Amino acid sequence: QKTQLHYGNDQECVVLLDCWSVHHSKDFCEIVRTHWPWLHLQYVSGSMTGLVQPCDVGIQCPFKLLIKCSQLNDIIAEILAYLKGGADATQLLVNTRIGTL
Repeated sequence: QKTQLHYGNDQECVVLLDCWSVHHSKDFCEIVRTHWPWLHLQYVSGSMTGLVQPCDVGIQCPFKLLIKCSQLNDIIAEILAYLKGGADATQLLVNTRIGTL
């Protein structure tokens, strides 16, 4: 992209990131330093995200809320189907592993 925009190899870029734990992880920072050394990571405090990342609040937050509501509705429907099928409620186990959710 830098070549297409006719920027020199010494052109640097500041990337604003929220305080999500993955953004602070050693692995993430090392990958960025290794593959994109011209990027400088700057972190926005949690209370300032909406100010410097308006799409995070105005677009992504409502979108994420819709996804969470949809997931909850799926879980409720699955449990109700299980119970309506005559299964014993005391034997109900909801898989809450990250990969499942």
